[in-house]
Amino acid sequence: MNEADRLLRDLLRRAGEAITSFSMIADGDRVLVGLSGGKDSAALLYVLRHLQSRAPVRFELAAVTVDGGWGGHPHEPLQRYCDAMGVELMVKSACIVETVSEKLDEDDTPCPLCARLRRGAIYRVAREKGFGTVALGHHADDLV
Repeated sequence: MNEADRLLRDLLRRAGEAITSFSMIADGDRVLVGLSGGKDSAALLYVLRHLQSRAPVRFELAAVTVDGGWGGHPHEPLQRYCDAMGVELMVKSACIVETVSEKLDEDDTPCPLCARLRRGAIYRVAREKGFGTVALGHHADDLV
């Protein structure tokens, strides 16, 4: 078994254990993954898609990406990624850059406010589309 296969097996095992231990997904759940285009959220979607095909419970899976108005948001690669896995991708436009510009001084770090606004946009999509579970990928320690 090569290193990539070992890593995938470990991620699947750890994610499955976390989902089971904390009752994170139940039969019939609709799970919406926040997909930023980074490796953490891409890996989360990949792992959940693999678990979906093997899990003892049935759950629906979709992804959403938030275009905050910063420019250069990678919709097409994310769409290809989701298409390859058979996962629906929704694109949510939000005026995050305008809000951050209005609320913060020029020397303030925009990251915390931007992250909160992006999560808010994801939660709105989940509510509007009937998804009861939102999954966000940050880093491997989240499984712990």
